[in-house]
Amino acid sequence: MDSNQVKKLKVVYLAGEGRSGTTLLAQLLGEIPAFFNIGEGLLYLLEPNIRNRNIPCGSGVSVEESIFWKQVFSEFDIQDLSSLHTHIRTRNWHSLKRKIENRTPEMLAYANKIEKFFEIVAKNAQAITQSEEVVIIDSSKRPTLALMLSLCPNIELHVVHVVRDLRDVVASWSKPKAYLDAQPLWRVLGSWVVFNGFASSLGEYVKSYRLVLYSFFAQSPAQVMNDIHQEVTGKQMPGNIIANNEIELHVQYTLAGNPDKLSYGKRKIAYKPNPLGKIKHILLTFLAYPWLKKYNII
Repeated sequence: MDSNQVKKLKVVYLAGEGRSGTTLLAQLLGEIPAFFNIGEGLLYLLEPNIRNRNIPCGSGVSVEESIFWKQVFSEFDIQDLSSLHTHIRTRNWHSLKRKIENRTPEMLAYANKIEKFFEIVAKNAQAITQSEEVVIIDSSKRPTLALMLSLCPNIELHVVHVVRDLRDVVASWSKPKAYLDAQPLWRVLGSWVVFNGFASSLGEYVKSYRLVLYSFFAQSPAQVMNDIHQEVTGKQMPGNIIANNEIELHVQYTLAGNPDKLSYGKRKIAYKPNPLGKIKHILLTFLAYPWLKKYNII
């Protein structure tokens, strides 16, 4: 199919380290008319380990019981992508990047299948939102998955890279949250540096790239939402969605992701630093100083 004759499907991909606010930002964007949040949909699609954990859909039921996802997966065979998960490991970033840049037949075949998945999602989302066009929000975080999406010829990809203060992220990961286990400091430190480092280089592969600091987003969520909406649609966001940093969150059909996705109702958005012991705070500041400086965190 000639991509020049097809109106591209718009996808907003949220990249960054876990516990950086991507789930919350995706929820807020999902409240905009014709914006449809699928959570970590692409990660769920490509990672058997994620699917096997039986994390509930954002509607509160299992994925198999979800009306929306039952219909999507009746039209798409998830096994078509069963072998791709070995390529999208973060440690394979450089080899995947070469394959994407060389447009290898194997990667193009995978990209066509991923595109088909998003087209099916969009078709079913249109029925729910009663919109002629939808913008899909995916918060799968991994930079490698954004690379794969960039190869889809009929997807217009917008990356929003969310960066949160490493010290807040480490403090958040030090405690378990429902079905998410706590993670040690060294693992979070390494993941934060690598994920954000790779995500920073996505701009050359996508329609637009935007860096969002979590601290700014939490203080000015309406501005961040409007900036993203304007970037993607060329129009101002409707003005009645969020006021005084307060928003009404409704059920969304999100896959995998943070258990906070199951929180609905009125939500006041505010910046709340996570407390971290003095020694760990000093240690992390010393170890990650160049990156904290790079992202204007210090």
